[in-house]
Amino acid sequence: MAISLLKQASDAHCPWDLAHYGGTEPYVRLFEALPPGVLPSHCLPAGHASSALWLVSLVTLSLPGPAGRSSLIWGLALAPGLVLGWMQQMRGAHFLTHTLWSAWIACAIVLALVTLLQARDTRRSLSNSAGNSVSNSARNKVR
Repeated sequence: MAISLLKQASDAHCPWDLAHYGGTEPYVRLFEALPPGVLPSHCLPAGHASSALWLVSLVTLSLPGPAGRSSLIWGLALAPGLVLGWMQQMRGAHFLTHTLWSAWIACAIVLALVTLLQARDTRRSLSNSAGNSVSNSARNKVR
């Protein structure tokens, strides 16, 4: 969903649309405004790659655990998305950077979610241990 929303906000054209590669549209750098009369193409980041990049979230199943195992799972989960992106690059539908942006965004989302969930769990365990300390000290006073 994040990739789809970013694509809708993007002005980037696909390689096959660019005049340099046989299309009709001018090349415009990232964050530059489109020339007057040129419509946005919504080609960045790569959508086909993102259809498999959700697999990156599977790395969370190995957490906490050995870093080597997590790295292996992360690499294996990233591979299908990169392969789909490469296939689109071979067709002329995307540049390598479009696929890399999709992969970076997928990894950033997973990292953000893991960080938020770990922080939530840490707060819960701290509040539970504080609550247990208070109830234990109250029990000791009653005895």
